Amino acid sequence: MIPTDVFGRIMKKVIGLILFSLLLICSCSAQNYHYKYSYNSGDFINPSLFDELEKDLGYPVNFNTSVDSYSYIQHLKNQNVFIELTDKVRNLYNSGPEDSIYIKSKQLLGFFPTQIPGYYYVLKYYLDRGQYNKALEIIENGIFEYGIEPKRLINLNRLSDIPEFSTEVKALYDRYHESPVNELPDSNLVIIVDSIKYFDQLYRGFSLDSSDPRWIRQVELDSLNAKKFKELVRAKGWLRKYVGQDYIFLHVPVMHWAIYEQLFFLDYIIADCETNNATWAEAEAVIWKIAVHSGRLSKDGVDYHSVPLVYFDSISGNLDIKRSMLGIKSFVAGLSCTRASDPIWLIATSEHQARNHLQNLEKLKKYFVILGFREDQVFIQEATLNKDIENELILKTPIVVKR
Repeated sequence: MIPTDVFGRIMKKVIGLILFSLLLICSCSAQNYHYKYSYNSGDFINPSLFDELEKDLGYPVNFNTSVDSYSYIQHLKNQNVFIELTDKVRNLYNSGPEDSIYIKSKQLLGFFPTQIPGYYYVLKYYLDRGQYNKALEIIENGIFEYGIEPKRLINLNRLSDIPEFSTEVKALYDRYHESPVNELPDSNLVIIVDSIKYFDQLYRGFSLDSSDPRWIRQVELDSLNAKKFKELVRAKGWLRKYVGQDYIFLHVPVMHWAIYEQLFFLDYIIADCETNNATWAEAEAVIWKIAVHSGRLSKDGVDYHSVPLVYFDSISGNLDIKRSMLGIKSFVAGLSCTRASDPIWLIATSEHQARNHLQNLEKLKKYFVILGFREDQVFIQEATLNKDIENELILKTPIVVKR
């Protein structure tokens, strides 16, 4: 255990570092960093989801990577296309003819020019054949047309180790870092977020319970971290776009904080996801945490999980599936990871409008089944949730899941 006086000195240094970095940030001219969103390649969605969405939405859900407002449903559709095409290219490299390998690799890169796998396969095709000039053109286009950091492409095939390539690769790297158009990650923000993440894990790694004195210190640190993080996010928006594509797990501290802190940061994460400046995986991860832990009430051996980010049309009272899909899909992913074979009950609370609650629960069940639950394990309770239990919920939502 860290002595009190040492702990105090550490905290003073960290607070001083944060304040100093904030001053540096405020003194710099405004910069706009664009994070290139990424797809979760292991998260292929049942295609029937999009058939049902089209029925409920009343319009087709098509592949489109150039939309200005990048909705979560659009993200899921594009991600499915990305996974399908990537799998086809990977399989062709195992047994396919050369012409097909080239055509599909170029197609993958053309459809998704901000994603790394397309570059990997096209570069592999050229390098296997000694076509270094064509490989260099692909790298140059990715760096200067789509803002991909050079090391992400150069490290793909260890290009700097190829003698014919080393001089040209270094020249590209230098051009990228000297160009005012290509803005680099904000090192001051990285320092701040690193320090927050460090103290977020200072005592949590010991798997403490509330009876351990170190747990009290961790709670105090959480409160300080959340306050500082809020100040940054209010001023800058979600920070993903400022810290670069290689900075990982920015959402980790948020997942550990109180549920209303999580919901506060979710608003900012989602707003930046919709403008391609953050990855939807961060929003999914925070909702996953709410589903499994933060929004759970355990009572008499039964768990009640509040379902966050579910919305209803103010006029009809029907489930607004477009706005609710992020909450539904992420919630199902969270519950599916724990006690997957247990049956669940969908229950409306007094937060739900008196009308249509059974129809909305039926629609919710449909999407729960499409997204992974077995139909014979999902039940609907006609009566609303017991008021005594509802009053104990940490997060009041129109629908809860009983397990």
